[in-house]
Amino acid sequence: MNGRVAMHESRNMSLAFDELDLEALVQEQIDRWRSAGAADAAAFLDEHPELRRAKSLVLDLIHEEYCLRRDAGDEVVKSQFCERFPSYRQSVFRMLEVEEYLDQRPDFAAKLDESQWPL
Repeated sequence: MNGRVAMHESRNMSLAFDELDLEALVQEQIDRWRSAGAADAAAFLDEHPELRRAKSLVLDLIHEEYCLRRDAGDEVVKSQFCERFPSYRQSVFRMLEVEEYLDQRPDFAAKLDESQWPL
């Protein structure tokens, strides 16, 4: 194995370990929020800017805050909530649109006949 290939593989492994560390960090924070019943994804992202390179984890955090706030009875105005995350505004808005759609149609997924999947 030449040096360039070894360096590339080492970098990929490092990124994979970093990703696992970030996943663990996010899961620990979500668990703390669930225990406390409150969340602030924007503040957590400010404290951990390294998360910004992992969009799916950022969206997990934002979604968890949204769910916890709704479960607590807070009225969450979608447009105002999305504005708190300017770099992810469109993705958050789409995520909340899907959430709202599924909330309004709880039997949506139940209508799928598994025998027809993936047809």
